[in-house]
Amino acid sequence: MGVRYLEAKVDSMIMDVIECHETEMVDPLIPNLMGNGEEEDDIFAIQVSYFNCGGIAIGTYVPHKIADEVSFFSFMTSWAAISHQHDNMINILKPSFPSSSLFPPNEKHDCNPLSEVWKETLVTRRFFFTQAVNLRSRMVPPLSEHAIGNLVVLAYAYCSYEYSNDLTMMRRKVREGIRRLDDEYIRRVRGD
Repeated sequence: MGVRYLEAKVDSMIMDVIECHETEMVDPLIPNLMGNGEEEDDIFAIQVSYFNCGGIAIGTYVPHKIADEVSFFSFMTSWAAISHQHDNMINILKPSFPSSSLFPPNEKHDCNPLSEVWKETLVTRRFFFTQAVNLRSRMVPPLSEHAIGNLVVLAYAYCSYEYSNDLTMMRRKVREGIRRLDDEYIRRVRGD
């Protein structure tokens, strides 16, 4: 199918969006592929929005099943460089696409790390950190930072109840959880 391309006319000035700190102002500038509540099969979408003042905004959308943040910014950097240096293509990043060969798609996807370990009812206290771990540098040999794909995973840290108020112990457990995401872990996941 290719890339979905949309154009929109915005009945305001671009500075209205730039100066506003409400995220709701930006949402209409990004292609919406969740019309019926389910993500469509597009691999990439672009929306060019034209403002009354003559300014334009380019909004893009890539589903997580295709790419993570590192991939997205690598792609956008390459696209901007190609647009800017159309005559001089020497220094343009050349992304690679190793993800599907490293982690083939799997219909059965169980993300619960405790699914078989715990059979009893537990009372938990949950602290949520957005610390997704980039697998590119943790592989042997390491992948290029410009490798395209969703190559991040969440790190899990478990701290027993008696240590729940001990920040030093919690910090240690978080570091251990991140440290476990090494090449051996990646090879096990690839085997699944």
